[in-house]
Amino acid sequence: MEKHNKRDQGCNQPSDRLCQHLMGDIVSNVFEEKHCGRPVLDEGHDVEGKPACLMHSCNPSKSAREFQEEFERIQREAGEEIADFTGFVFPTSDYSGRSFAAKCRFTDAVFCQKAGFFRAVFAQEADFSRVRFDKDAVFGAVFSRGASFVGARFTEDANFAHCTFVGRANFLYCRFAGAVQFDETKFLRESQSGKDPIPIFCRAVFEKPQRSVFYQTDLGYALFHNCDISAVNFSDVTWHRRSNGKSMCFEELIDPNKWQLDPPPDAKEFLSPASRKRFMARRFEQLTHGAPQSMRPREGDPNPRNYRLIAELYQRLKTNYDSRCDYWTAGDFHYGEMEMKRLASRRRSRLLRWLHSHAGLVAWYKYASEYGESYVRPSLWLSLVLLLFTVLYPAVGLRTDTNPNKQAVETLTYSHPLKSANDTRRVWQARLDLMLNSGLTTVEVALLQRNPSYEPSYRRGRFLMLFELVLSSTLGALVLLAVRRQLKR
Repeated sequence: MEKHNKRDQGCNQPSDRLCQHLMGDIVSNVFEEKHCGRPVLDEGHDVEGKPACLMHSCNPSKSAREFQEEFERIQREAGEEIADFTGFVFPTSDYSGRSFAAKCRFTDAVFCQKAGFFRAVFAQEADFSRVRFDKDAVFGAVFSRGASFVGARFTEDANFAHCTFVGRANFLYCRFAGAVQFDETKFLRESQSGKDPIPIFCRAVFEKPQRSVFYQTDLGYALFHNCDISAVNFSDVTWHRRSNGKSMCFEELIDPNKWQLDPPPDAKEFLSPASRKRFMARRFEQLTHGAPQSMRPREGDPNPRNYRLIAELYQRLKTNYDSRCDYWTAGDFHYGEMEMKRLASRRRSRLLRWLHSHAGLVAWYKYASEYGESYVRPSLWLSLVLLLFTVLYPAVGLRTDTNPNKQAVETLTYSHPLKSANDTRRVWQARLDLMLNSGLTTVEVALLQRNPSYEPSYRRGRFLMLFELVLSSTLGALVLLAVRRQLKR
């Protein structure tokens, strides 16, 4: 770090340039850690090949017993404060059933053998950011104040079955090279009133998605955007629900403006080591825990959030469930994808944006058939349309032929329901008969009959007939499309 400090002291660039320069250090070392002060181990070197102590040495022949004794000492002396295991290279790591009272920081650590934390209890925060697991990692632990696995690398299998995360479980930029299990994993809130995401899998990489399983897990408050989960196995999981009961992603509900990055301080203040340390730690926290900020729209985009990014997530989930023949859930995510298309608009005018989302073509597709996912709704609309035109046709008049030679033509209306002066029926009976004939005409027009027994008269009636033909044909097509969609699946 002395080399960095000398270089920064001679730098006269603006603060934003300094910010960009130091952001690289955030990924490698956030807290400007100093040398641990332990004696250098003979033939010991760290992951970068530099001389290292017993705890940071990668030498496979180092004493595991002495390592564990030092590990226990650190944890014991930390009490409920920070137990710093940053950069440690663990020759063995079986901590099953252990209780960790301190705030455990395993940042940049390396677990050379199988990492065992089965039934372990972390009473406070547990930070496994950028940890490398060279062998299997088995947790099944209780994280009482959340856990961070930001940038962690699992070289082989990772098992989080039956884990309990109280608070945020952050797997941002995590890489799973082998099988992954989240069987009956519990993601719980610290406060029931909060609306923040709990598990975060943004930009996580599942290299073997067919062996990555989420089973009986509540993902109602999970974030998966910028993560390819099109082949991950989601079995009997719980997603967030819309007001109509359909599954949805929590990305639609988070407030991306809540996670804005703090601006860097002034150039003079930024040159102070203490200021840099505070800023870098704060920026790292915002970049990792503030993953929802990626939902903010790009520059120049008038939308309140990045609808295109959410639509991509819905496409992947739809593909996932379609491939597993879970067509009901796939239909829910198809609904979500179309909702993003309805809400997204490049118009800057609020009125035009409102018209696009509430009166545009996609919006009418939603009103008519829930984006093709419901055959009940267009059937109801079609019934209402037929009933409406059954009532309207007599208002403008229905024409009927009473003479075989087609010399006399009667126009029947509500005010003139009788066919002739010799018609002895009562008025209400004639009107009822007129309504029945109007209903027959409505059905014949909807079925494209060329010569209906009755047909609307005058220009208004002809317009009504054409309008009914368009509506009934469209709604009928939506009914058939929805039925075909269900039966084909």
